[in-house]
Amino acid sequence: MTKMDGKKIGTKDRIQMAASDVFAEYGFEKATVREICARADANVAAVNYHFRDKKDLFLLVLRSWKMSAQERYPLDMGLPDDASDDQKVNAFYKAMLRRILLATQDSTTSYRRAKVFMRELTDGLFRNSDEGCENHKQMFEHLTPIVSRLLGSNAQNQLVNCLDSIIGQVLTYFVGYVVDPEMFEALRSEGEIDRAAQHMTVFTLGGIRAVKETQE
Repeated sequence: MTKMDGKKIGTKDRIQMAASDVFAEYGFEKATVREICARADANVAAVNYHFRDKKDLFLLVLRSWKMSAQERYPLDMGLPDDASDDQKVNAFYKAMLRRILLATQDSTTSYRRAKVFMRELTDGLFRNSDEGCENHKQMFEHLTPIVSRLLGSNAQNQLVNCLDSIIGQVLTYFVGYVVDPEMFEALRSEGEIDRAAQHMTVFTLGGIRAVKETQE
């Protein structure tokens, strides 16, 4: 990557843009402030001035990645308010698979970002913050009323188990993509993702029906 034109973009924005690239390439530990500033055509002291330190800059970059994916692929995928719960489950899977596989148009960048998320989460960088569980919490909050209605009143004691199973399917794709991106390259299209999401939906709804039957 070449240096940015400092005349067109402010220093703070240049640093954040460069940091996004550097963190995606190297992760938190191996990325250096010097490299970030070199790409941003900025003084090293500017990082402390605008962001306090490398960790704060990294957390800001992660949030920007997540916000971009969330805005591009909301969990309801723009469904109308009167959509059925079956449709909402399907939309959830479509959104999450797109966030994982189509975070950016460039497959290399999408993979690098997913890899950074996995590496830093497992390394415990967020042990003392809410960053590590934010996505999980958002998924739970979105799915809870949907799954609760699907389960009905007699099976509410199975709600958490069902939520874990649904989110587990998403995590399987996330971990698999990080471990073997080539295996998932064929899925990086809207049509293939929709087919995978449909299978996950059918599997989920069938599982919820089975759970309900065991509680009746």
